[in-house]
Amino acid sequence: MPTSLPSRDDAIRTEAAIRAHLQPADSQFVRMRFAMLKLVTAAPGTDGMGEAQIDAMLRAQIGEYLRLLAGYPADIWAAACDAWVKRSKWFPKVADLEELMRPMLELRQRQHQRARQILEAITNPRAQVQHQPRTAEQRSAELRALKAQNGLDPDRPLVEQLFKPRDLDAGDVAA
Repeated sequence: MPTSLPSRDDAIRTEAAIRAHLQPADSQFVRMRFAMLKLVTAAPGTDGMGEAQIDAMLRAQIGEYLRLLAGYPADIWAAACDAWVKRSKWFPKVADLEELMRPMLELRQRQHQRARQILEAITNPRAQVQHQPRTAEQRSAELRALKAQNGLDPDRPLVEQLFKPRDLDAGDVAA
């Protein structure tokens, strides 16, 4: 843990950068992500439907997705959509995307809160900076979010995804 505070200018820039990355994605960006999802996933329950019917159904869904997931930043949308494509062949439900996006947004909100606290400590040295330890559930959600952001399956252990088991020859085993 650092023993000194950053310069005031650095703290201001950091807080502003995190705040900027908390801004919700614009609807055009979200629509582009939906187009990508539509191209690479299948919509369940659409057997026997024509392409025009499927398009109309997905267009109607976009409005609800935008309404229910409106507060998420563009990079979090992108990370969640990419993670979803890697883990499922089906078009996601709102709950599927929110499950991926919420931990990422909560982590960023905590980072922003911490940046504001540091800026306050620099601006007002007598202010008490309070650190609230994270719960096991928060740490687990952060790990799942980081896995999803990096294209890993949030439900599989990191060791299984990062290291490939290798076959041992008889000569590899010490006698």
